[in-house]
Amino acid sequence: MSTLLDTQIAQVLVLSFLGTLALTGLVCLVGRKKSGFFMANASVGITYAWFCGFILGTPDFPPEFNNTAILSATACLLVFGAILDFSLIKRKKFPQPIVIMIILISGTIITVWMRSGIDVWSLPILLGWSTVAISLHRISSNKAFGSGNSTFLLVIASLGTGIIAWISDIVVDRDLAFGLCAISIGFFLCNCPKPRFYFGYSILLAGGGSLYILALRLVEQMPSLIPAFIILAFIFFADVSSQYVQNSLKLILPIPNSISLFILTLFPLSLATIIAQIANEFPIN
Repeated sequence: MSTLLDTQIAQVLVLSFLGTLALTGLVCLVGRKKSGFFMANASVGITYAWFCGFILGTPDFPPEFNNTAILSATACLLVFGAILDFSLIKRKKFPQPIVIMIILISGTIITVWMRSGIDVWSLPILLGWSTVAISLHRISSNKAFGSGNSTFLLVIASLGTGIIAWISDIVVDRDLAFGLCAISIGFFLCNCPKPRFYFGYSILLAGGGSLYILALRLVEQMPSLIPAFIILAFIFFADVSSQYVQNSLKLILPIPNSISLFILTLFPLSLATIIAQIANEFPIN
């Protein structure tokens, strides 16, 4: 297991966190109350693209279509998401069939880009992405949770991905995952204690898509990590468990949504960490 973070990376993580706070405020200020509400979430994708550039260097042009092109894929998903968010300024929201189509299109982009085409793994990858994206969109649309809790799940999932990469001694993906975590925390704090900004398609596609790409990169390098990521994915269903717990305990001990969500995410995070440790002790060739 390598050293968690060297001094330079730690400084860049702090800079990325502060940059997200500043960029979110700037977008909100320039866009005013209406457009700033919908476009502020693009700060996550912009800052993460910069962070990827720092870690990976300048991408090739034209970009390669494989799992090394995470920066180019993130930028592509960010542009796609920003266009969708901009169109929501007047429209407010898309019909459900359009949302599903957007998720499938972005999933196809991720699948084809990471696999350099279509193969036997394309359908499982597309299904996995659809599960993550639909879950994040569902939570952000739920009045009981909202954009702050959606961002919180992205924080925990990226933290878990970084821990799995750290245990597996895969340094680059560890840094990228912790970078996404720090940047997501920045946007999360902008939505505390009351959600102020929309959890839009920019953060859903660029943030959620980058997280999923990192998971794919790690699994390709170490297939024995697949069980750990399957368990970690249960984080995106914490809202369902939270509502069940609240309905069961509301007469005995009422628990706020955010607290129950936090507690419930600790279980898959801890279990995925243990499974990743076992996978490193007994690797599959």
